[in-house]
Amino acid sequence: MIPLKIILISHPEKCTDYRLVSQDVLRNIGAFHIRKPSWSREAVRSYADDMPLFLKKKSVFHDHFDLSEGFRGIHLNRARFQSLKRFGLGFSDPAWMSASLGSLQDLYHPALRCLQYFFISPVFSSISKADYHPPWSHQILRDALLQSPYAQRAVALGGITAQGVERCRDLGFVRVAVLGFVWGSSDPNGQLERLLDRL
Repeated sequence: MIPLKIILISHPEKCTDYRLVSQDVLRNIGAFHIRKPSWSREAVRSYADDMPLFLKKKSVFHDHFDLSEGFRGIHLNRARFQSLKRFGLGFSDPAWMSASLGSLQDLYHPALRCLQYFFISPVFSSISKADYHPPWSHQILRDALLQSPYAQRAVALGGITAQGVERCRDLGFVRVAVLGFVWGSSDPNGQLERLLDRL
């Protein structure tokens, strides 16, 4: 059985988010995505600069890509990934890049060769977004992953809980990304530990 890898996405607003999780637990995640959509470049820079070195090496920027030097890399949202498919990046190719897909049809696009991994969402009904549900059945999703040459790069996102991890494995995922399950709890450290225990 291939062990699943956990990707933790930052709280969209809290500046203390990763400090609510022990460093021992954070060392066990596969990556940390910095997604602060309403923050200025300077706020994100200050937040990222304060991180311990080991977490910087795991960290991926969703915006303000010029700050990513010395960190792991960058993440393209759905709109940027569509631009990548049509026109290329439009800037120097980063050494490390992930993205969010817009549809299951994207699972077969050769642009995925440029990515370390990619998010597919929502796999389950979202915890952090109201009325955000999967637009496909799990059977359709599983079949699409089985047919994709890039399936080993797929990351399950959306509604991921400790109980849902095994279902993600059954669907063919080797990575899961979490946000609401961890940051929506009064005990983010305990929630992430419970998730890691399921691996």
